[in-house]
Amino acid sequence: MGKKKGASASEAAKVSRDWSASAISNRDINKLRSLGFISASEDDIRLPGAVSRPKPPKGFTVMFSAFLFRGLSLPAHEFLRSLLYFYGIQLWQLTPNSILHLSIFVAVCEAFLGIDPHWGLWRKIFYVKRHNDSNGPPVVGGVGFVVRKEVDYLDYPMKESVQGWRNKWFYLRDPSVSGRCSNLPPFEDKLIAKPKKSWQNTLSPDEKLTADRLFDQIVTLKNTGGLTMCGTEVVSVFLQRRVQPLMSRPHQLWLYSGTYSCPMLSSYSRKWRSIEDEDEDSDGTEDAPHILEDSDVQEEEATEDDAFVGPIYATVDAVVEFAEEFTRLELENSQLRKTVRSSADQVLEANRLATDAKNENILLKEEVKKLKQR
Repeated sequence: MGKKKGASASEAAKVSRDWSASAISNRDINKLRSLGFISASEDDIRLPGAVSRPKPPKGFTVMFSAFLFRGLSLPAHEFLRSLLYFYGIQLWQLTPNSILHLSIFVAVCEAFLGIDPHWGLWRKIFYVKRHNDSNGPPVVGGVGFVVRKEVDYLDYPMKESVQGWRNKWFYLRDPSVSGRCSNLPPFEDKLIAKPKKSWQNTLSPDEKLTADRLFDQIVTLKNTGGLTMCGTEVVSVFLQRRVQPLMSRPHQLWLYSGTYSCPMLSSYSRKWRSIEDEDEDSDGTEDAPHILEDSDVQEEEATEDDAFVGPIYATVDAVVEFAEEFTRLELENSQLRKTVRSSADQVLEANRLATDAKNENILLKEEVKKLKQR
């Protein structure tokens, strides 16, 4: 028993990126409110102060600002809630990129396939991975969702070495949905996320059959008309419409018909593109998508080690313009390929006619020769 206890203490010492005091400020909270990511009510937000380990009040959960910028608002979508319970993980054990993976997946299912997020399809595309680094497994952000190598899913490039997202946390009220006293799993302070049997992602034959059929539809969507759809275009779908995919909504995205068909995020206009002083900093183990990148600027309270990049909503115009430009270039490329093929056909026809003319010329020469001999 003594050895086991000692080993357990040793294991506890081999963890990295544990909780630290939050760097969230009132200015950060006001910015999140102005973007509509969180409630305008003062009663729904609590700042943790100087505490280094979270102890959320009853009815509250721990939230990171980086998660909000990647499509999550409360109350959480039923798919996210079910996923956390199924895998036995806490929201804070995920990484910002995992939240983005979830947002894009929900948007693909609802807006493109016209279905509720499908559990079998999710497990066909993604698997659960526990992160590790040289100092041990991370406590915060120690679990991630990774696209399987054998799956030809949507492309959305990732950027390495973003810093500080773990320091921007606070308490956010977790409102009840459908009579539940709490939407997300209750907060538990764990050091290590231990792999579970549910992480194996084994699909039943029926699940696999349906998942394969749905994934074939994604592949068809991805490669329609000689064009290739990328993940950025999916992101632009919910950015333009100001809908958080991972928020519980009265209607699915395929029922979207305008401003009043889904709960919209308030106080937004395209003028937000000029705002570059958001708190989208993250740390070295997390990959941030290129669509989140913006010019770095320095805030008054920032230290020289802080890096600030523009919010994902500040780049909505750039994302949409990129998608439109990408589509235009693909169309031009397609037309160019048709022109090249047409030109090649014309060259082949010209060569054929030249060959025929050459053969006829040879025949004529032979006829002339015969006439001379006579």
